[in-house]
Amino acid sequence: MNFYRGLGVIIAGVIAALSGCQSARHEPMTAKEIATLARSQCASAHAANQQDCVYLRRMQYGIQNNFSDVERYRGRECHLTITYGRNQHYSVLRTTGDEALCMKAWGVVSSAADLPAPPPHFPAKSVLVFRPG
Repeated sequence: MNFYRGLGVIIAGVIAALSGCQSARHEPMTAKEIATLARSQCASAHAANQQDCVYLRRMQYGIQNNFSDVERYRGRECHLTITYGRNQHYSVLRTTGDEALCMKAWGVVSSAADLPAPPPHFPAKSVLVFRPG
């Protein structure tokens, strides 16, 4: 499978990874804090993959930053097919999985103002996998 085609499924367990850290913070991270954290975590990546790593981390943290009630959705799963539009926001094209989680994830992704644009070489459509742990 081509790396970038496989990259269509871009974030697995997007909420679970930092749910503990998120609940320990009382205030959401700013877009600048998210970008700084993403760059520091991707510093060891090769130059060609660093842009992708930073994008994926910024997406992950941006979604987590806007997602509340993680405990309510623990053990459920939802796949969102998304695209990035000319309006510089993500649109949800399709959902599959737990209805309540999908509705919550749809709202978060479509209304989050601080999500980064995908790198130019990313596929037009991507799938976000929400799997609160």
